[in-house]
Amino acid sequence: MDLNAPHGTTIVGVTYDGVVVLGADSRVTLEMGVTIDSMTNKIIQLTDKIYICRSGPAAASENMRQMGVIVGGWDKYEGGQIFAVPPGGAILKLPFAIEGRDFVDMTWREGMGKVEAELFVIKVVSRAIAKDEASGGLVRTVTVNKL
Repeated sequence: MDLNAPHGTTIVGVTYDGVVVLGADSRVTLEMGVTIDSMTNKIIQLTDKIYICRSGPAAASENMRQMGVIVGGWDKYEGGQIFAVPPGGAILKLPFAIEGRDFVDMTWREGMGKVEAELFVIKVVSRAIAKDEASGGLVRTVTVNKL
């Protein structure tokens, strides 16, 4: 596997103290690496407390098939939760999830606070944008909590 090859979308979700922070880059590329849109919003609101970050080939993710997603949300029973749903359909409940360029070893740790978690999400996506020509545009984030 060529670690320097373009990887495409970078999406990330983390939990801290019962809160969820999601992030994504905004570039859409074709499988050949051609940029078709640099301002797409890959974070989609499903309900007032549930969001998904989508990834996958542009056409597949627009039609909600053959794509990977990170689902993040908050409920009054469990608080903030992250679920990774890779292509193929497994559902994995995790304290964090990243798809795309994986820089999780950079700074992630259990027990992060608000500022650390938000900066972690921004750093992961920003670093992917800098290192991976298929990720790009700007960093979009959303924080989901009980408020």
